[in-house]
Amino acid sequence: MIVKNYVAPSQIHGVGLFAGENIEKDQIIFVLTPGVDVVMTSEDIETFGGEFSRFMSVYSYKDIKSSEITISLDNARFMNHHNYPNTLWTYIFGWAARDIRKGEELTCDYNSFWEDPPVVDKK
Repeated sequence: MIVKNYVAPSQIHGVGLFAGENIEKDQIIFVLTPGVDVVMTSEDIETFGGEFSRFMSVYSYKDIKSSEITISLDNARFMNHHNYPNTLWTYIFGWAARDIRKGEELTCDYNSFWEDPPVVDKK
């Protein structure tokens, strides 16, 4: 994440990611960054055992196009799904779909990048 943010209780699910500053429409909020965002294969994950696999099933996602599994080591992993999200995503970038106020929960559509999201309705 390249904007100020914080994790707090969410009305959507458990905890979520919130804007720590006002964000303008089309402003870049995320850039896939090696070292902060770790990309692995299913085989890589399996070598670390069952508990790590469980952790990854909660906090990582499998990319639609590459089938690579990515986990963000920053707060990006706490972003919740919304059918009408306030952010948009490609594999490398995330940006504001509209103006977002400081304190507003940042949301994304898991279906736009996640091969098989576990907690959302299929489109």
